[in-house]
Amino acid sequence: MKRFCITLLLVASALSARASLEKWNRWIGYPMLNEAWRYDEKMHLRGDEKIRGTYLRNQRLCGLEAYEIKYHLDGENITAIDLVFCNKGDAADHVHSQIAQAKKSLRSYLNREIGAPGSMRLGPASFKNKADLWQTDDVIFALEVDAGDYVILHVYPPYAMPQAETAYDVRQKIDALDLAARVNRNDFGDVYLIVPQVDQGEKGYCVPATYNRVLRYYGIDSIGMHQLAALFHSDRDDGTRSFAAHKKVSPLFHSVGLSIKKKGDIALPAIKKAIDNGTPIIWTLYADEKYEDIRKRNTKQRGGAPRVWRKNKITKSRISSKPKEEYAHMCLIVGYNLLTDEIAVSNSWASETDGKPTWIPFRVAKKYSQGESYLCEP
Repeated sequence: MKRFCITLLLVASALSARASLEKWNRWIGYPMLNEAWRYDEKMHLRGDEKIRGTYLRNQRLCGLEAYEIKYHLDGENITAIDLVFCNKGDAADHVHSQIAQAKKSLRSYLNREIGAPGSMRLGPASFKNKADLWQTDDVIFALEVDAGDYVILHVYPPYAMPQAETAYDVRQKIDALDLAARVNRNDFGDVYLIVPQVDQGEKGYCVPATYNRVLRYYGIDSIGMHQLAALFHSDRDDGTRSFAAHKKVSPLFHSVGLSIKKKGDIALPAIKKAIDNGTPIIWTLYADEKYEDIRKRNTKQRGGAPRVWRKNKITKSRISSKPKEEYAHMCLIVGYNLLTDEIAVSNSWASETDGKPTWIPFRVAKKYSQGESYLCEP
């Protein structure tokens, strides 16, 4: 009889949890929550083993227009879901009023259904953003708002209470990384790194997206592109000043045991040294139509014997026109090939969400360089 009663209690508890999650799914407007907190591969979201996501088009979640959804994963298990609502990068007009309205709507509903929120801080070390916190037995909600930049609703399993990481915790994590083991080599002479991808979307967020990728490379997933864009005062159309971003982000990097140094224009010996050490390089350039045409054709057609490819008409093509400065861009240098005289670059674009590097002749890269690069390393 005792065993039978325990079984009934477990069944009742499971039914209660299911009903609760179904209620939250109805409010969200999408069946993203399940009792097992497992990610469904049938969703086919882009990303890597830790973060999968997509931009949304004309999609309403929680009764509001939503712009982005991201799943944070540990294997098949969901550790968090981020719902990005109004933000100054994706919302074109009246962003401040939209942010205020979104905050009011989300807070009002959660207060009514759960009660007054607690508070918490998100992010590592000195970079901690305040969030309102609502807890139930089946789900945790944290609402993070920057009045001028974004509204993000974080959704957590009941057993995965988010914790702000101390500087010591992050440093320990970085110290444990085997960066040299991340260096890939092949018979063609390519030496390259695979860096976690971040899609900047259709906005001028290449700088925060690139820094976000570097932080993710070092295992720091608790700071996103929107938080960095707020820190950098990034603009939807005008982007970000790279040197200003460097000054803003340096204290954050330093607090977790990373250095970020301005290195001037790119040079193959410096690129080789960094990549061999397992360290990507941040690079500023002018990615205009001519540059992009060469990069794409070069990547698609490269092959055969390395020294023969080095003499290919693409790699030897002359650049007669000057780079167009309105196409200022930031990306990562993630590899080199001394046999073909090429470097590997990786952009924060949806077209490169597979994480594979693309290749550009070094002489072409030099032509389109803005003359600035930054080395981020432990």
